Amino acid sequence: MGVSCSVLGACTVAGTFTDTSQHAQAAIGAAFLAPGTARALSARQVGVGEVRVSWAAPSVTGAGVASYTVDDSVGAIAGPQVLVGATTATSLVVGGLRAGTHYRFSVTSHADDLGASSPATVALTTLQAASAPRNVRAVAGSRSVNVSWAAPATSFGSPITGYEIDVTWSGGSEQVGIGNRLSVTVPGLPAGRADRFSVAATTAAGTGTWSTTVICTPKA
Repeated sequence: MGVSCSVLGACTVAGTFTDTSQHAQAAIGAAFLAPGTARALSARQVGVGEVRVSWAAPSVTGAGVASYTVDDSVGAIAGPQVLVGATTATSLVVGGLRAGTHYRFSVTSHADDLGASSPATVALTTLQAASAPRNVRAVAGSRSVNVSWAAPATSFGSPITGYEIDVTWSGGSEQVGIGNRLSVTVPGLPAGRADRFSVAATTAAGTGTWSTTVICTPKA
């Protein structure tokens, strides 16, 4: 920017001017806007009837995000939304969901006293846990019991990743994960004590239905 004057005393100013007041007003205005829509939504089943909904913060935050709310509806067609939780984090585990059911999850960003964003939506059909293992048998050994079984009739499309065995006795119980196999020897059991054994398969949907219980008494 430069200033030039004539011999008569008239002066002109040449250069580029920036209206800083407009920039300041724009910045102030942005600070009082409701936040933008949450981004990169995803939904992943993390247990029986449990789905973790995750998202990224809005690219435009306005006055800042004070909280998020998560709603869900049942069915392939968007239906009535039900509030299932609120958080200041960017993920939330939604529980109490029905197996084999299609859900739509919506996440809304909120700013204190400045309104809310439009919701972002992601859909997921929950998995169903495996049915019970079949033909469970128990054979007594010396202070041990060998338990064997057949795979469940169905795991509803989710691969079986392992099994859990439950050992129950008068006054106590214990559950142990044993990997993806169809038999296990349980050691260290007191001789002469009647123990109860049941087995369940695990998949991405969590622990499935427990088998019928078999009773076996370890030998000395």
